[in-house]
Amino acid sequence: MAELNLKQITDRLNEEFTSISGHRKLVFWYDDRAEFLEDIDSMELTNAKILKLQENHQFETKYFLERTDTETNYLIYAPFPKPDVKQNHLEDILLYSTALWHDYTGIVRSKPELGRGDVY
Repeated sequence: MAELNLKQITDRLNEEFTSISGHRKLVFWYDDRAEFLEDIDSMELTNAKILKLQENHQFETKYFLERTDTETNYLIYAPFPKPDVKQNHLEDILLYSTALWHDYTGIVRSKPELGRGDVY
């Protein structure tokens, strides 16, 4: 079942990363139950890299995304629940990014032509 879900998610993300209109795309994926932690390394994205977020390294990730590599498209995968706004150093980046949410029945929620700050 996870393979099918991963395939659906990968296909949707590849659509997202290939439909870029002149600016870098960041997609956040908070996987509350770490259901895809073992599979994330096998995910093949077109035009994007995968960055695994560590819970206690948010500031380093923020610095990396806003200062070190400002050109590359990224899927930022977090194998934990999204932190509260006050605890989340990446919250401001989420405002100009896209967030991926998937429910536990395996359905990927999406909507066409996402823009900055949209959630699917």
